Amino acid sequence: MTAALASSNVSILSSAGSTTSGSGNIYVNDTVSWSANTLTMTAAKDIVVNAVMTASGTSVLALNPGTANGADAAVT
Repeated sequence: MTAALASSNVSILSSAGSTTSGSGNIYVNDTVSWSANTLTMTAAKDIVVNAVMTASGTSVLALNPGTANGADAAVT
């Protein structure tokens, strides 16, 4: 993800996972650092951050938990 953010904005949707019967959660389990561009995470349920995320410079982090996306209905 760090490499992708170096050159463009990145959007992650819980509905874009490889498991059609997933929980609607997004998990960040590895370190992410970036200094430009926007990382947007949209999850039908929760966004769970288990690693250090470092956003510096002009970078932006947008978190949208509990939000319908794709085939995932919002879970509240």
